[in-house]
Amino acid sequence: PDVDWNEDSEIVFILTLLLVVVCSLGIMVYIPVRRLDRQIRQLTAAQQQFGSGELNTRVDLKQFSQPVKELAQGFNCMSEEIERRVRQTHIFTQAIPHEVRTPLSRIQLATDLARRTSGEMQAELH
Repeated sequence: PDVDWNEDSEIVFILTLLLVVVCSLGIMVYIPVRRLDRQIRQLTAAQQQFGSGELNTRVDLKQFSQPVKELAQGFNCMSEEIERRVRQTHIFTQAIPHEVRTPLSRIQLATDLARRTSGEMQAELH
Protein backbone atom coordinates (compact mmCIF):
# COMPACT_ATOMS: atom_id res chain seq x y z
CA PRO A 1 0.00 0.00 0.00
CA ASP A 2 1.20 3.42 -0.98
CA VAL A 3 0.66 5.66 2.04
CA ASP A 4 2.05 9.21 2.46
CA TRP A 5 4.46 9.71 5.35
CA ASN A 6 2.06 12.09 7.11
CA GLU A 7 -0.69 9.49 7.09
CA ASP A 8 1.41 6.68 8.56
CA SER A 9 1.10 6.97 12.36
CA GLU A 10 4.34 5.08 13.06
CA ILE A 11 6.43 7.48 10.97
CA VAL A 12 4.69 10.50 12.50
CA PHE A 13 5.29 9.05 15.99
CA ILE A 14 8.97 8.38 15.29
CA LEU A 15 9.50 11.85 13.81
CA THR A 16 7.68 13.46 16.74
CA LEU A 17 9.69 11.41 19.21
CA LEU A 18 12.91 12.33 17.42
CA LEU A 19 11.95 16.03 17.49
CA VAL A 20 11.11 15.86 21.21
CA VAL A 21 14.42 14.10 22.00
CA VAL A 22 16.46 16.62 20.00
CA CYS A 23 14.67 19.58 21.65
CA SER A 24 15.09 18.03 25.11
CA LEU A 25 18.79 17.45 24.53
CA GLY A 26 19.16 20.98 23.25
CA ILE A 27 17.53 22.42 26.38
CA MET A 28 19.52 20.09 28.65
CA VAL A 29 22.76 21.29 27.07
CA TYR A 30 21.78 24.96 26.70
CA ILE A 31 20.96 25.60 30.37
CA PRO A 32 24.34 24.49 31.86
CA VAL A 33 26.27 26.10 29.01
CA ARG A 34 24.41 29.37 29.55
CA ARG A 35 25.13 29.25 33.28
CA LEU A 36 28.80 28.54 32.64
CA ASP A 37 28.94 31.39 30.14
CA ARG A 38 27.42 33.81 32.69
CA GLN A 39 29.97 32.76 35.33
CA ILE A 40 32.87 33.20 32.93
CA ARG A 41 31.60 36.62 31.95
CA GLN A 42 31.42 37.65 35.62
CA LEU A 43 34.97 36.47 36.16
CA THR A 44 36.13 38.28 33.02
CA ALA A 45 34.48 41.51 34.21
CA ALA A 46 36.27 41.22 37.57
CA GLN A 47 39.56 40.59 35.77
CA GLN A 48 39.05 43.69 33.63
CA GLN A 49 38.27 45.77 36.73
CA PHE A 50 41.43 44.50 38.36
CA GLY A 51 43.41 45.18 35.22
CA SER A 52 42.17 48.77 35.11
CA GLY A 53 43.76 49.45 38.47
CA GLU A 54 41.11 48.50 41.04
CA LEU A 55 43.40 46.20 43.00
CA ASN A 56 40.80 45.48 45.69
CA THR A 57 38.56 43.66 43.19
CA ARG A 58 37.53 40.18 44.31
CA VAL A 59 34.83 37.77 43.16
CA ASP A 60 32.14 36.21 45.35
CA LEU A 61 32.80 32.47 45.28
CA LYS A 62 29.17 31.65 46.11
CA GLN A 63 28.14 32.66 42.59
CA PHE A 64 30.34 30.06 40.92
CA SER A 65 30.12 26.32 40.42
CA GLN A 66 32.93 23.89 39.70
CA PRO A 67 35.27 24.18 37.74
CA VAL A 68 34.84 27.96 37.45
CA LYS A 69 34.90 28.21 41.25
CA GLU A 70 38.49 26.96 41.28
CA LEU A 71 39.38 29.57 38.69
CA ALA A 72 37.67 32.26 40.80
CA GLN A 73 39.58 31.14 43.90
CA GLY A 74 42.80 31.38 41.93
CA PHE A 75 41.86 34.87 40.78
CA ASN A 76 41.16 35.97 44.37
CA CYS A 77 44.47 34.55 45.64
CA MET A 78 46.39 36.13 42.78
CA SER A 79 44.74 39.54 43.25
CA GLU A 80 45.38 39.48 47.02
CA GLU A 81 49.05 38.66 46.45
CA ILE A 82 49.44 41.37 43.80
CA GLU A 83 47.71 43.93 46.01
CA ARG A 84 49.96 42.99 48.95
CA ARG A 85 53.11 43.31 46.83
CA VAL A 86 52.03 46.64 45.36
CA ARG A 87 51.33 47.93 48.87
CA GLN A 88 54.80 46.75 50.03
CA THR A 89 56.44 48.39 47.03
CA HIS A 90 54.56 51.61 47.75
CA ILE A 91 55.70 51.59 51.38
CA PHE A 92 59.27 50.82 50.31
CA THR A 93 59.35 53.64 47.77
CA GLN A 94 58.08 56.07 50.41
CA ALA A 95 60.73 54.96 52.89
CA ILE A 96 63.70 55.25 50.51
CA PRO A 97 63.81 59.07 50.30
CA HIS A 98 63.73 59.34 54.09
CA GLU A 99 66.44 56.72 54.54
CA VAL A 100 68.63 58.38 51.90
CA ARG A 101 68.06 61.93 53.13
CA THR A 102 69.11 61.22 56.72
CA PRO A 103 72.68 60.05 55.91
CA LEU A 104 73.04 62.77 53.27
CA SER A 105 72.03 65.40 55.82
CA ARG A 106 74.66 64.08 58.22
CA ILE A 107 77.32 64.13 55.50
CA GLN A 108 76.38 67.69 54.51
CA LEU A 109 76.50 68.82 58.13
CA ALA A 110 79.90 67.20 58.61
CA THR A 111 81.34 68.76 55.44
CA ASP A 112 79.95 72.19 56.38
CA LEU A 113 81.52 71.91 59.82
CA ALA A 114 84.77 70.72 58.27
CA ARG A 115 84.82 73.69 55.87
CA ARG A 116 84.11 76.18 58.65
CA THR A 117 86.71 74.63 60.89
CA SER A 118 89.33 74.54 58.14
CA GLY A 119 88.44 78.12 57.14
CA GLU A 120 88.89 79.28 60.72
CA MET A 121 92.21 77.41 60.99
CA GLN A 122 93.50 78.95 57.78
CA ALA A 123 92.48 82.40 59.00
CA GLU A 124 94.41 81.88 62.24
CA LEU A 125 97.51 80.79 60.33
CA HIS A 126 97.69 83.95 58.22
